[in-house]
Amino acid sequence: MGEPGALCRILAEAQGEVGDDAGMVVAASALRFGAADAAARLRAAGLAPDEPVLVSVANRPADLAALFAVW
Repeated sequence: MGEPGALCRILAEAQGEVGDDAGMVVAASALRFGAADAAARLRAAGLAPDEPVLVSVANRPADLAALFAVW
């Protein structure tokens, strides 16, 4: 992730697990890894800083990682 803002610091310091309405539980460390991985793939695909990105969300833990990836 780029320059850490408040949300990035919260994710970096998060511990435990995040659950969704469907019962899926994901460790906070997996969210950090997912966000970093998605951000790296976006940069590799040529996405420039401050370029708009559309993120579709459906109330899942992975959606949080996607938001942090483009933050």
